[in-house]
Amino acid sequence: MQGSARVVCFRAPMRHALAALTLAAFLAAAPAFAVSKEAQVRQRNGQKFFKEGNYVGALVEFQEALREDGGYELLFDIGQCEARLNHYSEAMEALDRYLREGGAGIPKRDFDAVMKERDAIRKKTAEVNVRVEGEPADVTLDGESLGKSPITRLLRLTAGPKVFRATREGFKPAEKTVDIVPGPGLPISVVLNPVELGKEPAVLEIDTDPAGAALFVDGKAVGTAPL
Repeated sequence: MQGSARVVCFRAPMRHALAALTLAAFLAAAPAFAVSKEAQVRQRNGQKFFKEGNYVGALVEFQEALREDGGYELLFDIGQCEARLNHYSEAMEALDRYLREGGAGIPKRDFDAVMKERDAIRKKTAEVNVRVEGEPADVTLDGESLGKSPITRLLRLTAGPKVFRATREGFKPAEKTVDIVPGPGLPISVVLNPVELGKEPAVLEIDTDPAGAALFVDGKAVGTAPL
């Protein structure tokens, strides 16, 4: 009896230890979800709005849920809302962050859905890099602010002509229209160079008698007169 009692006292702590280890391993492997009640309510509201086609309302709810200690899964919802609103730069940022934070814990079905969404965005957009030489300048795209340069992020834009403009105090604005063609490839580079007031390039008109003479500037052919 005495020996049997000792065996029971030995096995009970072992069972508790194994149970504790198993629970710890389960919690470590469990995916992150919306953990606060507020986040769960916001997430449900966002899902309801999304199904109704209210992508603006859904985006607000998903973003608030994420701020209220929601899981990384919400980033996929946010990315889908941004894409439906044609905010393709923001959509790709959210989806890429989802992949980074989810890592190996993302279920294959969800991973495939994210990759499909990203591919759809890539096919209808082009990557655009905007650079402004010199000191910071205010940059706009079709009249909407992109913030101050340097613009470090790549923009994802749909097809068609886009007007980029850079302004800086004491400088003449720089403006450039670019016809965007969607598809994969190297980013389109847009360079804007505001010119300091009072230092604009001179304009020279050249004519010859008779007309048609070849014209050179610093030894480089620039055309024929009149120019």
